[in-house]
Parts: sequence; structure tokens; C-alpha cells
Amino acid sequence: MIILNASGKDLEKAAGMILEGKIIAYPATGVYGFTCNALEMKAVERIIEIKGRDSANKDNAGKYGKINPVAGKIIKKYWPGLVSIIVEKKKTIPDYITKDKVCLSALNNITEFLTRKLELPLITTSANFSGEEACKNKEEIEEKFSDLIDGMIVQEEKLRGKPSTIVDTTTTPYAIVRQGYVEVKV
Repeated sequence: MIILNASGKDLEKAAGMILEGKIIAYPATGVYGFTCNALEMKAVERIIEIKGRDSANKDNAGKYGKINPVAGKIIKKYWPGLVSIIVEKKKTIPDYITKDKVCLSALNNITEFLTRKLELPLITTSANFSGEEACKNKEEIEEKFSDLIDGMIVQEEKLRGKPSTIVDTTTTPYAIVRQGYVEVKV
């Protein structure tokens, strides 16, 4: 596993690794996450295998989902921030990722750089084995995943230790799927 800093040439290198189908751990807004190229089926399958899940959480840029009125209100009130929303997916998302819904997240500076640089959708999911808490620091990533992933981006800033709140806006009323750092009220 290659250790990369959250700036400059190291982020460029991380982008190149993602283009090659590699899996990268990175400090997300609340906890560590994994990311890969969403259009690289083998990389997506590898994240699913690493986590020991039947499917991966799909976080991505807003252009990949249909923003309904409730989702729009959440975006206006809470983004950027620790709130993710589930919406109907657009046809640009392959069915091997998800059949009908996609989870969208406000980008942090690392994922923002990577998505702008690559001009590709990224799969992002919390860095954990299915059913376990997400990793909160680089030491946990090294201990649990150093033989399973290709690289890790590190930064000095301490993470909050709680993941994002996930809100399903495809139901009426909307539903809190995971209570995280932010309490959502629309």
C-alpha cells in the first residue's frame, strides 16, 4: 500500500492510480473512506469484496442523480457538509453499480480534486468491513486493509469520527437511513 499526502503531486498520483483501477483509502469528511473509478467494474467489485458486502454504498456527484424537491432542500440547507442523499439514479450510472437509486454526497477537498481531475464518477464508501464501524485514522486503515488496498491518502487534520447522515429522499416522508454527525430536518 502506497501512502500519499493530501496535496499536490500525491493527489495527482492518486488520480492516476484510480484511472488504473486501483482502490484508495482517503480521509472523508467524518471517517476514512475507500474510492475507485465507478466505471471500472473490476474496481467496484474489488471494493465490494474487500468490505465483504453484497453491494457497495454509492456516493457520487449530483449530475448522476435526479434531484427531487426534498433533495433540493437538503442540498441547499446542508451542503457542503456531512449529509448524503439517496435519489433516483440517472441513466449515466451503469446498472452493475445500482439498479434504481444512487447516494449523493457533498464533496470534500480530496474527492472534489479527484472528480474534477478525472472527470469520472467515483464510488466512495466508508472504510470498514461490512457491519463494523468505519476507520477513523490512518493506523486503523494500515492495520486492517494494508494488504487489501493499493494506496492511502493521509492528512494532518483530524476527522470528526462520525460518518455522514444518509437521507432517502425517494420515500414520502423522507427516511433517515443512517444517523450520522448531522441531524436533518427539512
